[in-house]
Amino acid sequence: MKVDTAVDLINGLTYLPGWKITARDDTNRFEGSVNVRIAYPAVDTDRENAKVGYEKKIETYAEFRFIVLHCPDQNAVIRKVLDKIMVINLHETREALRVLPSLDAPFHPHSIDGMEAWGDVEGDLLFGVK
Repeated sequence: MKVDTAVDLINGLTYLPGWKITARDDTNRFEGSVNVRIAYPAVDTDRENAKVGYEKKIETYAEFRFIVLHCPDQNAVIRKVLDKIMVINLHETREALRVLPSLDAPFHPHSIDGMEAWGDVEGDLLFGVK
């Protein structure tokens, strides 16, 4: 698929309320690629906010690059975006899941212990480490 066609397609996607999916041509960095930014509402998953039931809300985002040059059709491009939405949801789930009464987060994707316990340190580093 042509990059400009993929950008238009991705910019025309919608997801849950408050989620915004945008794409731009990224061929100046990687041939045949787009940069996709997914901004979304979330809860602040720090331990203090967990104590009160995750009342504090935040707006955050993730960015990903996709090679679209060899995607045969629009479903292949949309699938790449959906795969990343699922990665985001998994990331947020791992942040929020805690063990009572300590409120430890055994798979927290921003802690080395949590990343290693989950087994995808490299993937977690796409989101950053606190």
